Amino acid sequence: MIVEVTVGPGGRTEWRVASGFLIDGGHVLTSLHAVADGAIEVRRAVPWPDGPKRSWRARVLLRGEVEHADLAVLELAEDTPEAIGRLPLIAFARVADRTERLEVVEDCGAVGFPRFLERGHGASVVRQAAQVSGRIPVSQRPGPGLLTLQTGHRPEGPPLPSAGTALAGSAWSGMSGAAVLAGDCVIGVVSEHAPRHGASDLTIVPITLIDTLPDRDAWWTLLGASPGRLRTLPAAWKGMLAWLTGIVSVVLIAVIGVVFTGWFNARGADTIDRLSGTGPLAIEHVSINHADRDRALRKAVTDPDDRAALLGTSSTAQDALLERYQEAPIGSVEVTVVLVGRVSSLRIVNMRPQILKRLPVSRGACLPRPRQGEVPTVEIAADLDRPSPRFTPKDKPDTSYFRETQIDLKRDERVTFSMTFRAEKAFYEFELVLTVAAGNHDERIGIRAPGGGPFRLTGPSDDGYDAYYEVSPLGGLRVVPHDTC
Repeated sequence: MIVEVTVGPGGRTEWRVASGFLIDGGHVLTSLHAVADGAIEVRRAVPWPDGPKRSWRARVLLRGEVEHADLAVLELAEDTPEAIGRLPLIAFARVADRTERLEVVEDCGAVGFPRFLERGHGASVVRQAAQVSGRIPVSQRPGPGLLTLQTGHRPEGPPLPSAGTALAGSAWSGMSGAAVLAGDCVIGVVSEHAPRHGASDLTIVPITLIDTLPDRDAWWTLLGASPGRLRTLPAAWKGMLAWLTGIVSVVLIAVIGVVFTGWFNARGADTIDRLSGTGPLAIEHVSINHADRDRALRKAVTDPDDRAALLGTSSTAQDALLERYQEAPIGSVEVTVVLVGRVSSLRIVNMRPQILKRLPVSRGACLPRPRQGEVPTVEIAADLDRPSPRFTPKDKPDTSYFRETQIDLKRDERVTFSMTFRAEKAFYEFELVLTVAAGNHDERIGIRAPGGGPFRLTGPSDDGYDAYYEVSPLGGLRVVPHDTC
């Protein structure tokens, strides 16, 4: 998920180097000052970390403010190949504004491309990745809203410039944009190295500064998070967790028995579930309905064995072939998801489609479906062609459904979502990302198609298709010479 970001007008030796973090298959979180001007190229080793580096063009999709919220989101070019990989879901966290004692967030770290790991000269210069570990002292604030990552690194570098001179040429140059993580949560990105604060102190722009931006809704939607539901660090319940772990090996005396029973009935079951790894929400059912949708394949079926499977009567062989040729419904698809609460109380704060891959529309082959009447009415819909797809009510296409509505569930309660996805401009692979608030923290839950693969959808091909098929009365499919889609 770590990428090198280079910005500049021309040859490789003229480009500036920064760092970035892939938050999904097509977007990179980084620092705005590092990408504010010039052509942008994102580079990543494939497979990570030992393979050759691949490069993709990128543009700035969301801009913060350099002097305050020094953050940016890059969008990778449409021709990004599958080598970028499918990424796990990313969680975000905030550092407490104040604590009762002098607290620190331990076990933090970042990976970036600082100048002190630059090797070679001229056009052959390369930078290796540096993994730095450290801690964030809650009370050390290098500026309004900012944080400090205290690392154990002492890289060699030039001496401090005289007073009034810009702090350029630091050995840490290139770490800007590196995501700072605590566990599996992103807290923010590295903005600068201020040598006068110490040889190993890096300034962090927290993700929470997004909420000061005028387009904050677009930011939070893309990240699949919300400011009021971020996990807070250091965890206030850390002491309770240690206590709870200890009591399983002792006998509770009668004096505290009643108190413990009352607590357990109210919250204890949820806490035990969390310790045992049980999530707050279960995915009971996922189905795809495109019975009335024409379908398209990514490429024409020319291999003799594949053509035999496609035109044959074996549904098992056809299903395997259609999966390999990335079958996708054309124009729209309906997805039904049933979720079940697994804790005493939770709230579904948000749900959004997360694009994993965006390619030109499929035109390899068209497989029309027999028409069977009107498409059933659905409750919510999403347009995948939007820069940041979101769900909207059927009668309010410009209104975010989850901005107006949040869904509360109790243990064993169910909720059914009937969703329509639309696409006209491209082929998409995507999954659903839920943000669920349970207790004092958020969890992100991914939903994929039956079988574990991504959902797929393609827009129609204006240039026609390489081949056309229709259902044969004898079973299977047959080739037709005319345009049936």
